[in-house]
Amino acid sequence: MLLVAALGLAMAPARAQEGERPTFTISIEPPSRVTLGDRGPIVVHVITGPSAARPVLVTPTSEGPAIEIVQGRFTRADAQDPDDAVLRFEVPFVARTPGTSVVRVRAAGFSCDEARCAAHEAEASRAIEVMAR
Repeated sequence: MLLVAALGLAMAPARAQEGERPTFTISIEPPSRVTLGDRGPIVVHVITGPSAARPVLVTPTSEGPAIEIVQGRFTRADAQDPDDAVLRFEVPFVARTPGTSVVRVRAAGFSCDEARCAAHEAEASRAIEVMAR
């Protein structure tokens, strides 16, 4: 429970569709220093809230040539603990050129009540700088 609270304070705000409350909170945690040629994971946490048992699709992308995202789609089953309300994904990347790329992560899923289910999306982004060796 403390992890959920701590992550909630450190998260970038996720945007829901206009007029709706966000059902996901997303954080993007790159390595502290990235240099040309580095390979590794960018850690992404998705807090799913009350829709913890529902399917989730996480789509990371990068804008700019510095970072290449190696795997572009993740489902709940790809999370470190798929049954947890805080899903932890390790998004593999390669640092291709010196410079800056913006990594965006979109989470899509559903929230349901007794009467019906509604689709929700949220997105967060983070700039990552790649240093020359």
